[in-house]
Amino acid sequence: MKPILLTFLSASIDSVGRRIMKVWNGKSDTRTARQYGPYGIDSNPIKNRVALFTHTQLDGADAILGVANFDNQADPGETRLFATDEAGTFKFNIWMKADGTVLIGDNKVPASFTNFAVKYNESNAEIGKLKATVDDLVTKWNAFASVYVPGSPSVTGLPATLATSNVTPNTSNFTLMKNDKVKFN
Repeated sequence: MKPILLTFLSASIDSVGRRIMKVWNGKSDTRTARQYGPYGIDSNPIKNRVALFTHTQLDGADAILGVANFDNQADPGETRLFATDEAGTFKFNIWMKADGTVLIGDNKVPASFTNFAVKYNESNAEIGKLKATVDDLVTKWNAFASVYVPGSPSVTGLPATLATSNVTPNTSNFTLMKNDKVKFN
């Protein structure tokens, strides 16, 4: 028998972890079949999508080879994984673009992805530079405070000494932290 297009109704997981899908022809014929697709992708379609159904050579081992996607946006060479709610309303995607970037977020428009992921090692190095600069300033200030003569030129009393920094925010060079390959919104 040639593969046929049927309407997806529902799915359940059997005792060995296989997704069993219920489909029908729009009239009276309801069938169940195992879902087959790319390895490593776990996908459960929403009701009333079109499924490609086929019989196999094993009796009772019918198969769903795929479910039609009516929200295609990926360009050649790209992969886009997306999720919807039960009504089919878009919720989230991970989009691996042909330019080497990955878009992660709740928007279908690539130009909307304007926030960048952070490179931890580069960020930590920049924070270390800032901490060293602040610690150097503290050392110089404390050296000045220790030799300051009260009353000269017009200030009375000793200036306070400072402790070394425990700086955590990076303000020295944010551009080194930006990961241009991963954008999210």
